[in-house]
Amino acid sequence: EDDADLCDAFAEYLELNGCVVTTVSSGMGFYQALAKDITGFHVAIIDLGLPDQRGNVLIDYARQNSHMSIITITANDGVDTRIEAYQSGSDLFLSKPIDSRELLAAVVAMSNRFMERQSAASVENEAITKPWYLDAGRRQLCTPTGEIVQLNPQEAMVCNLFCEAGTNTVERKQLLELIYHRDDESSQRALDNMVRRLRIKITEVSPSLSPILTAYSLGYSFSEPLKAV
Repeated sequence: EDDADLCDAFAEYLELNGCVVTTVSSGMGFYQALAKDITGFHVAIIDLGLPDQRGNVLIDYARQNSHMSIITITANDGVDTRIEAYQSGSDLFLSKPIDSRELLAAVVAMSNRFMERQSAASVENEAITKPWYLDAGRRQLCTPTGEIVQLNPQEAMVCNLFCEAGTNTVERKQLLELIYHRDDESSQRALDNMVRRLRIKITEVSPSLSPILTAYSLGYSFSEPLKAV
């Protein structure tokens, strides 16, 4: 939230009611906060009208790279605005002016559900010991529990780079050169759309969060063990 007075008021109210709050006034501040401790946040409250980045971009980033719940706030509560926020990954939309009590109730409820999901995921992870597998010849990505994700040629090339990189980040420049043989606005957009579609394919067969993570402005990484067969 870039309105300092409103941000301070919300933070003070939440903290007085037992919440631990981190405040930032820009998109860059949001990325920096997540870079320090992306797994430590239960709920993100994101204003759509930030000075340096559209709020929907931050919502999409948080949804693709974390398990946190997302509350969108804005003074523009038109139907199209709400739909776009939900399509970006928002869990709840609140229009200004916002009652602090309602915001607190939403944060507490979402935080409780976050902890329940994390507990369930911990049990699931303990039961899963197998890595992901990539069969480049058949263009198939196999989840640890045996589900198959059928890949197109470009997706297979990306996954092969993930195999080679381990859990390290594969730079955008490397991906663009391999797939499109150029680096321009069109290829940048095509790469992001391709990765988005691949994430959707994975989550359609695997209920857990996609292991493909975005390293902001750098590239992408595969957060779990991935082996070629």
